[in-house]
Order: sequence, then structure tokens, then C-alpha cells
Amino acid sequence: MPSLRSSPAKSARAKEGHIALCLGVYILFLAVSGFAEGIRSLPWWYQLCLAVILVVTLVSLAFTHLTDPGSLKPQPLEDPLIRQLEEGIAETQDSYNYVKDSKGQWMRTPSGRKCQEKYCNTCHIWRTPRASHCNTCGLCMERFDHHCGVVGNCVALANHRFFVSMLWWGWAGCALLLAGVIWRLRRLGFPSDETWRNAETYILFILGFVYFYNCFLILFAVAHCGSILCDVTTKELVSTRGTEFESLDPPCCGTRTPCNLSRAWARICCAPVAWRQSWSAKGVADSPQQDAI
Repeated sequence: MPSLRSSPAKSARAKEGHIALCLGVYILFLAVSGFAEGIRSLPWWYQLCLAVILVVTLVSLAFTHLTDPGSLKPQPLEDPLIRQLEEGIAETQDSYNYVKDSKGQWMRTPSGRKCQEKYCNTCHIWRTPRASHCNTCGLCMERFDHHCGVVGNCVALANHRFFVSMLWWGWAGCALLLAGVIWRLRRLGFPSDETWRNAETYILFILGFVYFYNCFLILFAVAHCGSILCDVTTKELVSTRGTEFESLDPPCCGTRTPCNLSRAWARICCAPVAWRQSWSAKGVADSPQQDAI
């Protein structure tokens, strides 16, 4: 029986796995260049801080790439109700109102409520509100934020916190390296005329520029912290039609009260951690059953 995930999707995931590995190597390069030259001869506690930040950043990257983002279990067969709805012969006894959206996907809305569940024609499931199908991963993800090709995984409910942790600690490491370069330049006597005749000055300038460029990670870190605090996903913000974002109440208003926002933060920060795996057409995992970490 064919797999729910196509070969192109698997190839894309394998390619992105290599990109994530390259990102890890790049992070190591920044750290090694710092230890070798950027912060060389600075106090031991300064170098220890950078070593700790390096480890936490790499661990956060590993968890972002290797853990399940919040995939919803696909089913091998189409819901019989969909065929009945298409043929106009469905006699629903439940409390849902069924309509099609602009893309031709079936949606159901509980009577008297705003939340909508969409039917995924690929995974054959009614996905929960705010879940979305990722064409690269070939699965529906709960509270889908975006697919990040750099880390080689979706960023969704279960791994968003690791993604944000990687951004913040990565920025902290680059800021520490940049500050260390400035410290070393001052130790060399910069900006005296003698320092311009020292080749080490130019090496430090090059490293400083690289670290400064990577400090712009702060923009992404702040943006994703804001999205978690306001419980808004990137997909909802960049929705082409804007309907997903407009359907949400403003923070602390309507259904998004401080109490509900705190529950959302708890779901994101305390979601179970499980290793990522592929799902077969039988709706069961190809690898052994997921175990929460």
C-alpha cells in the first residue's frame, strides 16, 4: 500500500536534514573562531559562558529538528461522510454545520461556535482548529506556525519552544562574541595607529562583522516570542486572505482572555516531547510507537 507521504516529500526532508546539519556546523564554526581568536585570552568565566550557550543552542537545534512538531495521525481511508456530502445525500445527526471553503475543502463548525475544523483530503482526517497540512512533511500539524527549511522541520505546537530557544541562545552567543571582539580590540589599543599595523586587528574586524550580522537573530527571536505571547501563528499573520488572523479575537478580548492565553502558553511550553517519525498509509507509525520524553 503506498505511503501517505510522497517520495518528493521524503527527498525534501532528507535534503533539509543536511541543511540542518550544515547549520549546526556553522554554529560550531562561529564558536571555534571565537575561542581561537575572537575571545582568546579573555577571562575564563567569559569563555565558559560562551561554551554553555553553545551547548544549549545546539541542543535546542537538535530538539527542533528531531522532535515531532505536533503531527496529527493520518487515516488510510476517506471519511465516508465526505463522499455523502459530495453527492448531497448526507444525513448528519451531529451538531456540526458543514460547508466548503474557497479552496473546495469541507469544513465543519459546531453549532453556536466560531472554531472550524477542516477536512484534509491527503491525511483523511478532520483536523483541529489552527492545524494545517504541510506539503513538505506530508502531514497535518497541530497549531502550525511555519515550515522551516533551515532547521529541517515544521515549527508547530510541540517544538515551537525549542525553535525560540535556539533563536534566543544563538543571538546571546553572537552578542557575547561581538562584545568579546570589541574587548580584545580595546586591549590591543584600538584605535591607535599601531593597531592598524597589526594583522590581528583586521582578523578581529572580519569576525566582528560576522558576529554583528548574526546578531540580527534578535528580530526573529522577538517576533516569535511575541507570537507565542499573543497566541498568533506566523501562518495566521501572513494568510493571503487574512481571514485566519481576522477570525481571532484581539489578545485579552473575547475568547482570548488572559486565562485562555495562559492555557495556550502552558500548551506550548509543556507540550509532550516525542521523536519525529513517518506515518504509513495504514495510519500507524513506520517506526516504533512514539514515547513521550
